[in-house]
Amino acid sequence: MKENGGESRRSLLDNIRDAFRISRQAGGGLFALAIAIPAVEGIMAAAQLLALRGMATAFFVSNEDSDRVIGQAAPWLIAAVGVTVIALVADNARHVVQELLSERVKRLSAARMHQAIALLELEDFDDPTVHDRISRAEATADYRPTQVVRSVMSILAAGLRVLALAVFLMFLQPLLVPAVFLAAVPVLLVSSRLAGQRFSFHYRVTPLERRRRYVGWLLTARQPAAEVRSFRLVEHFSRRYDELSRERLDELRGLIRKQWRGMMAGQLTFTFLVSVCVGVLAWFYGSGRIDAAGLLTAVLGLARLAGSLGSLGGPISELSEASHFLNDQHAFYQGISAARAPRGTRAVPGRLAELRVEGLTFTYPGAERPALDGVDLTIRSGEMVAFVGPNGSGKTTLAKILAFLYQGQEGKFTWNGVDVKDLDVHGLRDQVTTVFQDHMTYHLTVGENVALGDIGRDGDQPGVLRALDRSGAGDVVARLPKRHDTVLGSEFEDGVSLSGGEAQRLAIARAFYRDRDLVVLDEPTSALDAHADHRLLGDLRTLLNGRTAAVVSHRFSNVRHADRIYVLKEGQILEEGTHDALMAAGGLYAEMYSLQASAFTDEPKNRTSMEPEETVE
Repeated sequence: MKENGGESRRSLLDNIRDAFRISRQAGGGLFALAIAIPAVEGIMAAAQLLALRGMATAFFVSNEDSDRVIGQAAPWLIAAVGVTVIALVADNARHVVQELLSERVKRLSAARMHQAIALLELEDFDDPTVHDRISRAEATADYRPTQVVRSVMSILAAGLRVLALAVFLMFLQPLLVPAVFLAAVPVLLVSSRLAGQRFSFHYRVTPLERRRRYVGWLLTARQPAAEVRSFRLVEHFSRRYDELSRERLDELRGLIRKQWRGMMAGQLTFTFLVSVCVGVLAWFYGSGRIDAAGLLTAVLGLARLAGSLGSLGGPISELSEASHFLNDQHAFYQGISAARAPRGTRAVPGRLAELRVEGLTFTYPGAERPALDGVDLTIRSGEMVAFVGPNGSGKTTLAKILAFLYQGQEGKFTWNGVDVKDLDVHGLRDQVTTVFQDHMTYHLTVGENVALGDIGRDGDQPGVLRALDRSGAGDVVARLPKRHDTVLGSEFEDGVSLSGGEAQRLAIARAFYRDRDLVVLDEPTSALDAHADHRLLGDLRTLLNGRTAAVVSHRFSNVRHADRIYVLKEGQILEEGTHDALMAAGGLYAEMYSLQASAFTDEPKNRTSMEPEETVE
């Protein structure tokens, strides 16, 4: 996937409609309240001025004695107090509804983001621009829904107050209202323009911000803590974090200077035109065109109208800014859908009988040469094949293609003679169980870690325990404080950390629990000691129990009994055959096998013929 340059292709009105739709979908009754409460506030704003007008008339116009004046003003005073109380309650209720609605919209937005990102293929995560888009989508899903709800409710509240006040003032002095609206135009235009500038800033600094967060993670997370302290890197990374923060601050400083000039121009223009309106009111009073009560009401109404119009600038700016981010998020989601090549919908045709790869080529995004180039191989049901070769030869890439996680750009890959492009990819992945060298240890309980291998078998505790025993992790679990209910991850309360080998056994247990016909093992025992490795994979065929397996391993003792061994170099299959046939051929496999075997003898073989890069993964 590629960046689209961040240009807005949806209008502000499109995003407002989208914001309302999301709010309505997420909020239900809360959304109705979000509309009703600002309407009540608008009516109360006009009612306050009406009550003020009544009190002013009683004080300024009546010639009666003070008791009668107070008697005439008292109902208006009581009404003003009641209206003010209602306005305060409505204002507090609006903030409560806003907070609850924001959380619901945030939850819905996060769900949309997760559903969209779930459509990304594994190769998309090798593209840095995709990570930039994900970073902005995460920020948008986390913060922008709240910003949208807050600004929409603020616009509704201020807009309805403006409408009510404008209608009221029209009866007092019609010429004032268009003048005040004209005064507000510069503020609203500037607010919208500033929003675009802020989005451009966030767009530019996304790569920098991702690097800054990464350096911050190096300073604060558990995983890098040992090496960072061993190499005394805390000060180095602290300086790096400060440099990135300073770089971001420099960008932000330039933005703020530009925005300050624009805001001052808009606000000064607004203040000047409102002041002119007040001067006109004073002239009207001096010329007898308005009485004292009308003047007082008009001035206060004008002040409130100006304040309401001015208060629209902030939420309109926020909504405009959010609309740019929502547009970027929308474009990202649309791009994911558009970038996905049409995938097959056919069900997987029966249990695996044969996998065949012909002329397969795969290149990582931005890579200068293919990771796999013209690969041909066949795997039949019940066979165990092995992939060996130097570092960077393409073994892991091939294993992930066989697990249907990558899709080759050229060539053909068939399941039982049917091109996998015509088959449902999720159905294909459901036929495979995997163990990768960079496996996950989830910060959940031990039992949950195993059960994640097949979430459809919810509650199968006997199956979890059997998988732990088969992987050799049973003894490890027996030593844990709560056995298989022990939480993993020392970052959480009562959590424990496993060693690398113990975590790898847990990953293997997850694969055993999944129990599929096709097993893909990529360095499945790299973290195990020699005894554990021998116990687990010494009799690999027994453990596989007739399943089809593709194994990547740097330990040749684990693969020598494979039905067929493929030797890869620079993305191509250099040799293939059984262990005995490859040793007799005296090629790269024999050379690597002899090199590894010599490490365990008293008199190592002559290694001068092996170049440094011809080591085993």
